[in-house]
Amino acid sequence: MKFGMAATVLVLLAAAIRAEEGSEDPFPVEVGTEWTFDVGNEKLFPIKGAEFRFVVAEKKAGDKNFAKCSCGTMFDVSQWKAGQELECSVCKKTFTVGAPAEWTRIDTYAMGKSAAAQREYYTVDGDFTYLVRRAAVGASVDLNPPQPYLPRTLAEGKTWSWHGDFGDEETVGKFTVEAFEEVEVAAGKFSAWRVKYEWEMKSGIKVVSLRWFAPGVGMIIQDDTTIQGTGSSRRIGKLKSWKAPERK
Repeated sequence: MKFGMAATVLVLLAAAIRAEEGSEDPFPVEVGTEWTFDVGNEKLFPIKGAEFRFVVAEKKAGDKNFAKCSCGTMFDVSQWKAGQELECSVCKKTFTVGAPAEWTRIDTYAMGKSAAAQREYYTVDGDFTYLVRRAAVGASVDLNPPQPYLPRTLAEGKTWSWHGDFGDEETVGKFTVEAFEEVEVAAGKFSAWRVKYEWEMKSGIKVVSLRWFAPGVGMIIQDDTTIQGTGSSRRIGKLKSWKAPERK
């Protein structure tokens, strides 16, 4: 999910409930869930008519397969069969190729449009949720290796990193869990983890993003600053409303 430049990732997942620290997964998704967010910047918030709606559309086996070595390195193993053993190019240990993992697809609808402007694909491996692919109209970009988006268990001071390709753009990412604090948006009050995301692309584009995740709920605020040369732009998204999937 994004606003404008491809480097700015907007992933806004939340529910209008209050969660206790450390109780649940900070990035849960369930097919049929919908979130609507107000969008703006430091000068005007919200911008009238600039709402974004996000829908968890489906979960199914991905069209690529990935495997993670015990050293934490993730590899694209789509060309190998499940059960085959491979050697890690980093630590030289062996690991086994498994069956393709389930991917969760989240569709983005912008400003009341009926067609999805973008689709993002996520998968879970161990303690991390990974971002695998971003597909917009006429273009699809894979993250190679998949980017570790968020640990399923958070703690203040926890850090992780990523070095890979965002399509054909080499990118380095650094991520830090900064604090657990109270925040309020139109949808309600939440106790949430504040996580700092920093990306730097080889082309010189930098993105600094602050995101708040409520355990058992998801993301409730995202505040992105994109820096390119001497210029910068800021985008803010805050949860306005939420719709849970119908229970059968």
